[in-house]
Amino acid sequence: MTENTARDMALLQGRWRQTALEADGQIDPVDDIGEPGAITELSGDRFCVTARDGRVLLKGRFELDADHDPPHIDWIDAIGVDVGKRLRAIYLLGAQRFEFIAADADLPRPQVFRTRQGQTLRRFERVE
Repeated sequence: MTENTARDMALLQGRWRQTALEADGQIDPVDDIGEPGAITELSGDRFCVTARDGRVLLKGRFELDADHDPPHIDWIDAIGVDVGKRLRAIYLLGAQRFEFIAADADLPRPQVFRTRQGQTLRRFERVE
């Protein structure tokens, strides 16, 4: 693992609340994965999205490569409609903010932070 990837991996660890969603160019569409109050927890190379009532909405693993501009993150879901599929994404990361834009399975990785058909942008803030 490179120094950049190790740094971003360490910074990603913890709990995050979704603050914005855009899918297929539409702002705030209906979302069954990031429902209001849901928390995304990143631990090691695993993620779990949990509803306020404790239901697991989504879980799986992720792979980072911070040596690109913009950096890459790939999501591999363990449950749900995309189980086992690689969702290619790019991301921005700060101490308190994280956002990514992911392509649907089998589509190429996005290159800019603007959604089009087959892409989803999610923005998060760190939960203390």
